[in-house]
Amino acid sequence: MTNEKYLNFLLMVGGGSKYQDVLTQATADGVTLPSEEQQSNQRTLFGSLVSIGVMDKFDAFWCFANDGSSDFATYNWKNPSTFKADVTTTSPTFTSDIGFNGNGTSSYVDLNIDPTDSSVTKYTRDDASFGVYSWDDIDTAANNYPISQETRIRIFQNSASGNNRINSAAPTSTSAISTSGAGLIGLTRGDASEFYGLSSDGSYSSAMAADSVVVNQTGNFVLNKFDTTFKSGRIGMAWVGGHLTATEWSNFVTAVNTYINTL
Repeated sequence: MTNEKYLNFLLMVGGGSKYQDVLTQATADGVTLPSEEQQSNQRTLFGSLVSIGVMDKFDAFWCFANDGSSDFATYNWKNPSTFKADVTTTSPTFTSDIGFNGNGTSSYVDLNIDPTDSSVTKYTRDDASFGVYSWDDIDTAANNYPISQETRIRIFQNSASGNNRINSAAPTSTSAISTSGAGLIGLTRGDASEFYGLSSDGSYSSAMAADSVVVNQTGNFVLNKFDTTFKSGRIGMAWVGGHLTATEWSNFVTAVNTYINTL
């Protein structure tokens, strides 16, 4: 049995989806698929996310960077029948092989996933992570929130800001999240007392002290928007799920960068 078939077998046994499920759903919906070469690269990415253990920790993972269509970009790879991103009513710009970009005044991506919903099982109060692949250095874009949900769940443009929060109020100590100009970034929480920034070089920040709070403010995760503030920023991927260990994060960054380098 090939590695890909074995990984897909493990997913079927565990009740998860396969990359083929994304293609099947998109075909049934009449959506333009990526090129065959890119489908092969996406299969490799999907298999890598399974083998390093992060796909099982996700409620949702979106790969916006594709050469198919903006519609294909909106599917949740974890389960393509759920949490399909809404770009029809919010009107962000789609660029092939890059993803979505808000206009800074009104457009954004609505990920259609509310962490308080009962169908969200991986993202919990003390076991959570979220983030994006940003093509742009968020430190150079004033007051940019590449992904947020509400006052207690967001990444701020300033890498050392107390506005970086995951299920908490402002941390009593902040720590720099390295963006290295662009890349995969996020936040992760594995207990009730602290969380970490996830840097694009595959490293953790030092711990940020902040006691967790109950996730009880309803609202979907969104990209390039926080409350009534809109910002531009090219986003190639996003995820919402459970806590990622330092090893898982490092491997996640490697897998994503391998795919990005094929574009």
